[in-house]
Amino acid sequence: MEHQTTTAPSAFLRKMITFAMAMAVVFGVSAPAVSHAATTPSYQAKITAAPTAPIKLAPGEKTVVSVTYQNTGATTWSKDSKSYVSMYTYEPKYRNSVFATAAWIAPDQVTRLPVASVKKSGTVTFKIPVTAPTKVGTYTEVFQLAAEDTAWIKNSLVKITFVVEKPTVGTTSKGTTTTPTPVVATESHVARRLIQSAPMEGVVGGQDLVFRVGFKNIGKTTWQTRTIQSVVTHFAENSTSTPVSAFAHSSWVDGIRARVSVEGTIAPGQLDLIDFTFRAPARAGHYTAQFQYTVGDSPVDGGLIEIPVTVTTDAPIVSDAVGFGGQVQLPSEPRIRVGVSKVEAPLRVRSVMDYNIVDGSGAVLGTLPANTIATLSYTSSTGVYAIAAPGVAFESQTFLRLEPITPGSYFELVDRKDGVTWNKTLNHNTFRDTFELRYSVANKMTWFINELPIEQYVAGVAETSENVPVEFQKALMIAVRTYAYTAMDAGTKHKDRNYDVDATYDQVYKGYAREQYFKKVTAAVNATRGQLVTYNDQAVVTPYYSRSDGRTRDWTEVWGGKAKPWLVSVKAEYDKGKTMWGHGVGMSATDAMLRADREGLTYQQLLQYYYRGTSVQTRYQ
Repeated sequence: MEHQTTTAPSAFLRKMITFAMAMAVVFGVSAPAVSHAATTPSYQAKITAAPTAPIKLAPGEKTVVSVTYQNTGATTWSKDSKSYVSMYTYEPKYRNSVFATAAWIAPDQVTRLPVASVKKSGTVTFKIPVTAPTKVGTYTEVFQLAAEDTAWIKNSLVKITFVVEKPTVGTTSKGTTTTPTPVVATESHVARRLIQSAPMEGVVGGQDLVFRVGFKNIGKTTWQTRTIQSVVTHFAENSTSTPVSAFAHSSWVDGIRARVSVEGTIAPGQLDLIDFTFRAPARAGHYTAQFQYTVGDSPVDGGLIEIPVTVTTDAPIVSDAVGFGGQVQLPSEPRIRVGVSKVEAPLRVRSVMDYNIVDGSGAVLGTLPANTIATLSYTSSTGVYAIAAPGVAFESQTFLRLEPITPGSYFELVDRKDGVTWNKTLNHNTFRDTFELRYSVANKMTWFINELPIEQYVAGVAETSENVPVEFQKALMIAVRTYAYTAMDAGTKHKDRNYDVDATYDQVYKGYAREQYFKKVTAAVNATRGQLVTYNDQAVVTPYYSRSDGRTRDWTEVWGGKAKPWLVSVKAEYDKGKTMWGHGVGMSATDAMLRADREGLTYQQLLQYYYRGTSVQTRYQ
């Protein structure tokens, strides 16, 4: 008979219970009895929305399930107090769920209350991220809310049915389509993960990370050759994929397999303990790396490994390529932070797609639905950031971010007016990816910062037009990309303002609308993806300007300091007799356009002419 108490076990006690139960499985002894919480009249709930039909998923597929509750008890629910409210697995209580993901607090605890508090009669939606197991079948997952160390919340139990099945051939209006069927583990290759290293927190970009995991063979056959294979990586709290190469390490056999041919055999009932190494992504952020434990060529059911990684410091350089057997594995595309504008009044933002609302600690406060206008502000006298929209109201002592839930997302600054005379319908007020509202202590200003992949930034830079030679467009956009890349690498120019480049004074950045209207320039960006100007194999600063007076200038001639050997004076014949527009260092746009048009120079030749002794190299995927 199960013993009932009025308090739930503390986090430490639950870990000890989980460890004891795992050891019981390993050594074949009985697990200890577990105490659980009872309900109390002051903690009660009503489920107002929850899935009723079975949720169908493919093996390994991810989704998010929503359950909405109303607080019908007398006690206010809290996110951060000693008796914080969170969601646990149930029936049996504190069991490790096969649907758990790295976003969960623990395999038996899904998430805390997503808002600061919920008073009596208030409502709140819990979002449950899940990953389907590789074994097909029907599963029923049971969850219940609890007030930590206090009570289970009465009437909060919810049962969700999942049907995990192989994708089948389907039809669309365009004809028959086939979804590839993922490899599913055989019945004999079944594991239970008993040991796993803690999440990787506070690491430096590019740092080598050693991870330990232990799987018990609970199948029917002896395991022979085992491998650890990288599956995919994600930014935490959203579904934007990061290339596997972001985690690739030189110890890997190639860009996918982290470890091969683990020696020895593992019979049914035995534990396989494995250490493998991967590297942290170069840029700061929250990530989740996924690896699959396999036997032979077959993934093991229960062998999915999810590792939360929090990079707090960028790598000393943006990223290094990794070599495997003489083959170079390029790193992933870096992300850049652009200081778009100062914010002197509340800013209205329309989320054209669904966005997560995230505070400066990385905590997800809630969701801003698509086509919703939110007002964001910072009050310097109180140090409080705020966001308000229909059904949304949050305040934070740390900066606020809107992070996309799906790739390709963009948002609109509703009140921004940034048009052009030649097209009255064009307004540069849309921006890709992430919005950040952040106060700079150093210059006592609040900034709108746009964080996004560097290729999307380059496509939004307005430094050339459509009706110029394509080779010049390519040359200029590589110079744009290299200038931005080196600014990120140095990380010093705008450090006190918390961004890498300024949207006005470094390079003129106009955002998403620019790439939509300037298709040829965007094509030039795509055609040269990842290409940078390098000197002695290092990316170097690449200034450019509108027009010279017949020659370019040395770096020291204009800015003094130490000479830069790739930035020396060269002839600009097509500028002779003209008035110089700009600083005069590096590439003259007018001269370069005419060289491409009249002499047929390629973009590589143009760049090597103005930036002497350099090469053009592809540095990331």
